Amino acid sequence: MNWIGVDVGNVHCQIREISSTGEIWGARVPAQAERLKATFQARPQARVLLESSTESEWVARILEGLGHAPTRQASARARASRRSVLIRRLPWLYISA
Repeated sequence: MNWIGVDVGNVHCQIREISSTGEIWGARVPAQAERLKATFQARPQARVLLESSTESEWVARILEGLGHAPTRQASARARASRRSVLIRRLPWLYISA
């Protein structure tokens, strides 16, 4: 199964994906529902790591509707450990695509 890390911003979402074969893919997509739907419909089903926040809730609903498996981490905890969790789970997120 593929893994995807999404950094949800007010204007853009930064996306990095690693496939089960180790292939890395990345994109910067406008934070708009239709653009995210189009982007994620074109991707194979994956586990998605999101920081749990007001901005990411609507993204998680879109991903669930498309068959992806979003995982959300509480905001207060995520702020303290977000980078270490992402590096441990998704070290390729910090590699330029």
